[in-house]
Parts: sequence; C-alpha cells; structure tokens
Amino acid sequence: MGYGYAGSTPVAPQGAVGDHRVQLGAFSSVENAEAEWTRVRARFATLQGLDPRITAVQAKSKRLYRLQATLPEAAAAQALCGTLKAGGQACLYVPPK
Repeated sequence: MGYGYAGSTPVAPQGAVGDHRVQLGAFSSVENAEAEWTRVRARFATLQGLDPRITAVQAKSKRLYRLQATLPEAAAAQALCGTLKAGGQACLYVPPK
C-alpha cells in the first residue's frame, strides 16, 4: 500500500498539513501498521480525510513502526484522540518537537 514510509526516514504523505499527530500504535512491521490503519479507518469516519504516517524507530533491541495521523492544530489532534478513545481505540497525542 505504501503509506508514507521510506526506510527509517518518516515521510509526510501528500496533503498532510501541520505537525500535531495522533499515534494509533507501534507495530513490528510496516505491513502490520498498514493493516491497522485500514482497520481503524474503517471503524472511524473521522479518519477518512487523513493520511497515515508510518515512522520506524529503534526500541531497545527491535525496530518498531509508529502509526500516526497528522493534523494542522493541537485542538484538532486532541479532539480526534478523544473521539477515538471514546470509541475504544487507543491513541496518544504527539505534539510538535
């Protein structure tokens, strides 16, 4: 599927704006992260207009792939995370660095 991942460098997908992110999980492979995006996006209409961002990170002795959605403002990201949590989906607001 190719959702904004390129090796160990995060890639902002086309149409993405802002630097406020909602993290939906960390996975053992890009394929698992992509599958989760498909699953979560099907459950929550609020994700329909967003593109995923998959970023590789080294955690101790293994590589993980963070699945995130990018939003233009903190309030929008926090509201999205609140909606997802209310629907039983784990998420974490990630502010800009």
